[in-house]
Amino acid sequence: MTQDQIGLIASVVATVAALVALRFDMFSHAHGREEAFRRVGGWTIAVLGAGLAGLGAFVWLGDAGVPPVRQPEATPALALLLGLALMVTGVVRVVRTPAEPDVDDLRHILKTFEARLDERETAHGRIVDPLVAVAGRFSRVRPISRVPRGNAKVTFVVGEAGAGKSLALRELAREKNRRELRRKRPREVALYVDLAALADAESKPTAELVRNHVHLLVSDGDSVIAGDLRRLMEGRRRLRWILLFDGVDDLAAGRPADPARTSADCLDAIRQFADSRSAFRAVVAVREAPASRPDEQVLPLAPLGPSRQREMAARRGLTPDAVDRLRSHLAGHPELARAATSPMVMGLLLDHVERAGTEHLPPSPYELMEVVTAERLEPVRGSLPAGEVVRAAERLAARAIDPGPDAGDHPREAAALVEALVEARVVRGVGSGAVVFTGRLVQDHYAARRLMSRPDDVDARRLLTTPSWREPVTTCLRLGPDEVREPLLAAACDVLEAQLAGSGWAVADVAPYLAPSGRTSSTPTPTVAMSWPASMANVLDVLSSASSDGWNVAHGSRLTPTMDRIVVSAFVRGDKRARRHAVALLPLASPEVVTWVLTRLDGADGSGDLMREAAERLGAFSGAAPRLPGGVRLMLLLSTLTSAAAVGRLLRRPGTRPHDMTVLVRATMRLLQVLAVMGIGRSVASLVNASLVNTAEGDTALPFTLMITGCGVFLAGSGGPRLRPMSSLVYSTVAFPVVCALAMAASGLYQAALATLDLLSGSLNDAVVELLGAAAYTWPVALVTYMGWTGSLPGRQGEWLFPHLRPARAMFVQYVAGRHPAEILRNLTRGIDRVTVSRLAGVALLTTVGAVLLVRRVDLPNVAAAEQENARAMVCVGLVFLGILIDRALVRWKRRIRRTHTAMRVESGHLTAEEFLGLFQEAGSSDFPGKGNRARSWETPETDFLLRSLRNSPPRALRHAMPAIRDVEAVLRHIGWLVPKDSNDPIPEGVWAYDPPAFAHPGFLEWVIEYDERFPGQLVRLAAARHDRISRLVEEADA
Repeated sequence: MTQDQIGLIASVVATVAALVALRFDMFSHAHGREEAFRRVGGWTIAVLGAGLAGLGAFVWLGDAGVPPVRQPEATPALALLLGLALMVTGVVRVVRTPAEPDVDDLRHILKTFEARLDERETAHGRIVDPLVAVAGRFSRVRPISRVPRGNAKVTFVVGEAGAGKSLALRELAREKNRRELRRKRPREVALYVDLAALADAESKPTAELVRNHVHLLVSDGDSVIAGDLRRLMEGRRRLRWILLFDGVDDLAAGRPADPARTSADCLDAIRQFADSRSAFRAVVAVREAPASRPDEQVLPLAPLGPSRQREMAARRGLTPDAVDRLRSHLAGHPELARAATSPMVMGLLLDHVERAGTEHLPPSPYELMEVVTAERLEPVRGSLPAGEVVRAAERLAARAIDPGPDAGDHPREAAALVEALVEARVVRGVGSGAVVFTGRLVQDHYAARRLMSRPDDVDARRLLTTPSWREPVTTCLRLGPDEVREPLLAAACDVLEAQLAGSGWAVADVAPYLAPSGRTSSTPTPTVAMSWPASMANVLDVLSSASSDGWNVAHGSRLTPTMDRIVVSAFVRGDKRARRHAVALLPLASPEVVTWVLTRLDGADGSGDLMREAAERLGAFSGAAPRLPGGVRLMLLLSTLTSAAAVGRLLRRPGTRPHDMTVLVRATMRLLQVLAVMGIGRSVASLVNASLVNTAEGDTALPFTLMITGCGVFLAGSGGPRLRPMSSLVYSTVAFPVVCALAMAASGLYQAALATLDLLSGSLNDAVVELLGAAAYTWPVALVTYMGWTGSLPGRQGEWLFPHLRPARAMFVQYVAGRHPAEILRNLTRGIDRVTVSRLAGVALLTTVGAVLLVRRVDLPNVAAAEQENARAMVCVGLVFLGILIDRALVRWKRRIRRTHTAMRVESGHLTAEEFLGLFQEAGSSDFPGKGNRARSWETPETDFLLRSLRNSPPRALRHAMPAIRDVEAVLRHIGWLVPKDSNDPIPEGVWAYDPPAFAHPGFLEWVIEYDERFPGQLVRLAAARHDRISRLVEEADA
């Protein structure tokens, strides 16, 4: 044999050996499974064929050229054809390979399991792909079918009872399995596991107990399915198992001895079970988020939105008109709308609509549950008294919320009553004879009935201070009779008064803060982070919730002074968080306090959100608006109109009550739509007129085009005849109709000025015509002023024609009639710094005169032509010196006004601690010499005047400010002991840490430290030179 023949034989033998070895390796890789071996072999053949075809094509093109210019050899073409044949053969082998037996077993398990899931609920209750909230840099929601994602071994889906957790988990299992069954080789399996059945087990929940329960629940007693499931979960590769655990809270309720410990043990068992295999993932439904680990995530279940509610209604077969009526009803009843974001409550509401239609919908969740209870208990009326069944549900609800009151009276209800409640879907059994309510709303409803049916046995103080009784107590305050409401209000007053008596941040008397002579200072005063005790916070939350939808406060006359103290304390001593909580309590405060709060918010920077929230709160409260002054009502209306969100919420709610903010906002929006139409018409007319005279070019047409576009966008965005909420971007176009209204008002004022001139000149007819024109031009602004001032729409035809008269007469009576001219000027310039305005006006006037002299080169009289330039320069220098003199005079005038106000305020007897500290800081700011000025370091004229005013006033006039005065005396004495009197540096921190005095005013120490940082050395100088005066003042007050 030749050497070439030997090499050929060796190559053939090596090729055959390689193919045999490859086939054996593939068979080993497939673990002996024929189907897997055929699939791996087919893909291998297809890949080899594709490689051979590619190699043949490359050689063929390299030999023939691109494009082909000569005849190629036959060998590359044969290799190409052979490679294509091998590739087709491999693909056909893969396609014709039947499914593996494990896949068939898995599909059988999933189909059987899905059939049992479908038996547990009707199509009415299903929601396609519920949403969960995902926390991160940007809050968002995503469908639950995309859970779990990432490397989270355990995912907690959090939601209260009735929020749809079980529904969401079953939908997640159904959606994932349906998608995986369409695959030839499933990648993941979702199994819904209800752990409530483990309540009967006496042993502690463990991972092995959970594993056995999963096998038992999925197989449902079928040993074949159980064996296949165990084999697949232990040995199937590249298959992820998603275990959806439900009923953890029911398991804890079924073991009443230690429910918290049972819940924690169950979660630990689930974690151990998920960690036993890398392919396991767990999704757990719980009511309260547990402490999560780094490899876990917590996803709150998102409430139902309008689109999901419409989808549920469409599944029930409701017509679009019925859905719109239902949505309008929800918009008009915010409490029911909040409850309807729960799938359970929305389902109950849709059940009622299917039976009774949309003509008589319940106005609140309590009335809805009354109707549902009557309907569900109808089948048991023949066998059991319905009243006994309802009373049994009331006792169960009371024990579920708080086991204390009724635990000894009724240890266990009769089995027949419990079975009737289970049949009526009020409760459900969780093993060992224990039951839980089907939703928190159901539980709170029967608890509220319990309180209303037994008002004499109610421990009102305990109920108000227990967070779990919040919703039932709120329902009793809103809908309960007087014999139930009055004890609750009395207990609320007792709790709040006891807490205020022991708190350091509460003001003792609100009268000095509401005194008319008081003024709001921009100087910062001490504030504290008001930490309300848990019992007090719970009482305030209950009262705030009860007043959110127009609760009648006629029985709360004792409650009003307490609310006044809390609100005033929050606004004078609390931070922004405390003020936001206090805004929610404004409907329960007196009209004087509400007016005072809104006035402060109107003059404070950064309080727009609080003002709009206050407007919405007071607008929803039917008795609040009529008690307020007209100017405050107008302020509330204008503040509401500046927020697209506030306007949108009010437009969603139909308003039918008098003095309702919803009615006023709707009327104003209609007026703005009319103004938008007028703006478009006037702009089009202006463009047409300009085009007729050939001037509609360039900048002339731009303003009219912008007005047409802006008004058109506002009309389209507002919905035209059907008003609808707008986004913030679209609502910004409201500026265009507002500009139209202001332009018309300016024209009206011009007409009124002409009418005045005609009247003075004797042209009466022309004056009347021009006055009528002025009334027409100013009618939109006057109508909004009328609605805001009176809080209602015009009632008579004359008021519709001339809405100017009533607000003008009311303003004249309030601000002008019977008042001193100085007081009239102060009312007209309220909120305006007259000295600053005068300084600016003087600077503008003198600058204008100097500019005219220099620019226009005005010739001065009695000055030669050669000396005009020097004369004008001298006049300008004189103007500068005149401006300096005027400025100094105005500064002195401002100081005199400030001193006059200080003296009047001290003598009035209404000087508060916060006002004194503000005056003390203003005086320190004026007296502060600066870091480099040593000559004036001991001169404190403003502080001396303040102390002199305090000394000249009777001690009783300082009773409200005396705690702050004592604190100032104590801190100056403390500084005088520890700090050298010639120090100009900030006081060291050790001085404040070394045995500081006990300050009476809350937040005083922080305020003093900030004062010293702003004016270093000032407190040291005051301690050395003025402490004796303040000390004598304190001694005289104590004497």
